[in-house]
Amino acid sequence: MRLSKISRFLLFFLTLFFLLLIFYFLVSMPKAGPSADKVPAAMFTVNGGEIISMWQSPEGMYYVFLPSYADISDIKLSAANGSGTLSLDGRDHAPGSVLSGIEENKEYTFSTDNSGGSVIFLQSENIPALYINTSSGSNAYIYKDKEHSENAAAALYSESGSPVFQTSSAKIKGRGNESWKGAKKPFVLTFEEDTSLLGMPPSKKYILLANFYDSTGLRNKLAYDFGGQSGLAWTPQSRYAELYLNGEYSGLYLLTEKLDVSSQKVHIENEETLLCHYESISRWSSLDDPIKLSTNPWQAVDILSPTEPSSSQKRLIKAKAEAAERAILSDDGTDPVTGRKWDELIDAESWARIYLTDEIFGNWDAGVGSSYFYTSADRDGKIFRGPLWDYDNSLGLNRNIINPESFIAKREWTSLEVTYKKLYSELLKKPEFAALVTELYFSEARPVIDKMLGGYIYEIHKETERSLLMDHLRWYRFDDPASSDFAEPKENISSKYEALLEYFRRRTEYLDRVISDAGSYHVINIDMGSNWEMYSVRHGETFTEMPDPQPLGISGWVDAGTWEPFDKNMPVTEDMRLIAAEHALAGRKVKDTLTAAFGKNISVIYYGACAFIIAVFAVFITLLTVGEIKTKRKK
Repeated sequence: MRLSKISRFLLFFLTLFFLLLIFYFLVSMPKAGPSADKVPAAMFTVNGGEIISMWQSPEGMYYVFLPSYADISDIKLSAANGSGTLSLDGRDHAPGSVLSGIEENKEYTFSTDNSGGSVIFLQSENIPALYINTSSGSNAYIYKDKEHSENAAAALYSESGSPVFQTSSAKIKGRGNESWKGAKKPFVLTFEEDTSLLGMPPSKKYILLANFYDSTGLRNKLAYDFGGQSGLAWTPQSRYAELYLNGEYSGLYLLTEKLDVSSQKVHIENEETLLCHYESISRWSSLDDPIKLSTNPWQAVDILSPTEPSSSQKRLIKAKAEAAERAILSDDGTDPVTGRKWDELIDAESWARIYLTDEIFGNWDAGVGSSYFYTSADRDGKIFRGPLWDYDNSLGLNRNIINPESFIAKREWTSLEVTYKKLYSELLKKPEFAALVTELYFSEARPVIDKMLGGYIYEIHKETERSLLMDHLRWYRFDDPASSDFAEPKENISSKYEALLEYFRRRTEYLDRVISDAGSYHVINIDMGSNWEMYSVRHGETFTEMPDPQPLGISGWVDAGTWEPFDKNMPVTEDMRLIAAEHALAGRKVKDTLTAAFGKNISVIYYGACAFIIAVFAVFITLLTVGEIKTKRKK
């Protein structure tokens, strides 16, 4: 059957669309670990008896990453080495023999029965080492899916080599949302009994944070330490540790307490406590049964504890969250449904403390994702904010928060079709809340900031510097699409540390000037094409810091709320979003029009359209096939 030109064009177009759709889903999937259970070129035993395998970089260089406590003069070729004798710069070493005369950071030529090349021995300092050996011995299995769980043996050694803990009955599995998409994976480590690691309170579960997108490895650690020292009810403790998974060096991790309800962690005295978190619409697919809020269709609540909440508990959380939002967003601070005031529905102090932490660290996800709260099972119990979690997207790391001199946490969180309620912004307009924020900032937060800027950050940086270099060699040489939008260049660790420190200093100086009047500032988001930039302007003043559009090849800025050209001489009276006049203005106007018309159903319409096109494609192919069959029968 000969197809017409129109049929051929439609077939080509639909096939291309279908292939692009498949490509999108493939690149959106989490990236597998770079190691696929290759047989290591050689394996070594360090003092303590733990086995470490030689690792090969994509460029072909081999590395042996040694823990801080290793005696470099007493490294042995493992008796379990499957590659036979190791020749190192012409000297042969049989399995079980000591590699005498090894020097750190020196390139050696080596060969074994099945491989050869150049190898460099590197060693960290100051950092404990955690060895996890799974029952299957397969890293590929653990990397493949975050739901894959394995029984494992675990051994933890201090930086000096003293045994801290050892068990043969641990479990390990993956975790995380965006963090799981990176090549370096985060994990959950589970023990049969409550166990204390490195001075942290006993617990059955710990989190191994990969910090893959943070080239300094500092942001989560600093946020948790800040929370622990600035008066929050409870903040997870954390310790650095180097992970060796089935003998393979897996990098520098932040071993962290898991968020949970207990008398030692999150709890309300003498009350049954429910721990929940807000999540944005982009993460709903990762939640088992998200509680959707009528007050904000783009955000849901997920109950973390209890792990299997009842229907009545879900209804209670929904009612409490919606009542609190209605009260906070109302002009008089009263929920029109229940008649209760905002400060009767939420615990003002805990909300103020979490807001300050979000604002001080410039947390891009503030109030939107990984944003936790807890409350009692009592119908009239208040909502408490906390604990802190997930601060790797802060202190200037995200490309949208590069300006340290602007409010970030109080902004109206907006994307092209989604607007999240600005609860912090509305709370700061209430005199009692604003006064509490100012008092806590200068009396409790500011002294901790002084301590951090006064040497604490430097101490952590120096403590982790050598380990971080090994981590970068291990991970950041991969061409990983999942990290291209987030990870910074990894060549110069010191420069990234200095950039973080400078950002923190400038942000602190800015907040010193404006925090006492935070409620009167508006946040302006400017679409720069590849990123957003944020600026803050006091109510009634003009936007004098507006970036010049000419160097960007832009004729001017357009107010995305009114679709009118922005007049920089007009006083600013509300939060705004500005976009380039040339940046698909018509397309965006159509999209916003659809959003206004269909509200929260815009995503359903989008995916429905995709499904419709695929269905049309299927029908078209079917008709072509049927037509061809009929043509053959006629012949």
